[in-house]
Amino acid sequence: MGYLRVYLGNELQEQFDLDRMERLTIGRAKDNDLVIPDAKVSAHHAVIFREGKHYFVQDLGSTNGVFLNNQRVQRAKLKYWDEVQIYDRILKFMALSAPQEGETPKSQIQAEGVQASKTQAIELSEAERQALLKRQQKVAFLVFQRGTKEKTFFFEDRIAVTIGRSRDNDIRTKGWFAPEVAARIERTRKGFFLVPKPRGKVFRNGNPVDKRTKIQDGDEIQVRNLAFRFCYRVRAD
Repeated sequence: MGYLRVYLGNELQEQFDLDRMERLTIGRAKDNDLVIPDAKVSAHHAVIFREGKHYFVQDLGSTNGVFLNNQRVQRAKLKYWDEVQIYDRILKFMALSAPQEGETPKSQIQAEGVQASKTQAIELSEAERQALLKRQQKVAFLVFQRGTKEKTFFFEDRIAVTIGRSRDNDIRTKGWFAPEVAARIERTRKGFFLVPKPRGKVFRNGNPVDKRTKIQDGDEIQVRNLAFRFCYRVRAD
């Protein structure tokens, strides 16, 4: 099975089940399957289609090009884990659906106000193109203030981070009476959520947390003996 996940930075914007469609069109115009409302994207920029058991990506004569694993291509066969870049979007060709709380993410982008405009041609070097993505990439991480010798913990590609006494957790707490899992921090398309577990002793900004709660950049969190700040911000160059 083939799935296409569309990312802007670290944010999953949309997902397509390619087995249910013969072709997927990409561009600025509203008649595309994947609409990217940016003047740097051509009205009909690219297409991903199936031939037999294989999937291909093809540039439809776009102004600013299609890149497969950092190489500009006109037409190329896709392998699982390949990444297609169209301006500032990364399209990941995957074998499995994303575990996003059992939902298929819906586009968070509104295609308004740019469709009728002409495509803006840009000349980007490879370094400039990578810098563009880096500037737009948000990173989730924890800055520890108490309870561990570690200073920071980066989420990277994790959908969830577990905190507790068990060795299986991503972050471990201390104490004989601490639960195996005291809390989870979950990443979803709607943001990050702090999920307390029984006997977790979880606090957010000094207030006890007894149910699934959305957290924001800069929130101060305490789980048992651990105290840390949750950060989710654009990565500095």
